[in-house]
Amino acid sequence: MPFLIRARQCVITARHAPDALSRDLQRINLAKYCSALPVVFFAMCGPDEKLDNIDNIMEIIIINMVILSIIDNIITIIDNIITIVEQWEYLWEYQHNEK
Repeated sequence: MPFLIRARQCVITARHAPDALSRDLQRINLAKYCSALPVVFFAMCGPDEKLDNIDNIMEIIIINMVILSIIDNIITIIDNIITIVEQWEYLWEYQHNEK
């Protein structure tokens, strides 16, 4: 189960994150990977009379996974934009202070 390996990597990476944003991103990733656990569990159960509402449960879990993925992507994009702006500011200052 590769998602469990990736979830463990997220825990380790979050512990050694250089800043709060990186730590929070790893925690969001961890939640995303852990949300796959119920999907695997119910898939392994197979058809059963007791699991009549499994379709509703699966829909909720999948929606949760999609929302976590979107949040992770948005935060990563914002972080990348901030990094690019900081680099441009540094280059701008460097070029104008040289003269």
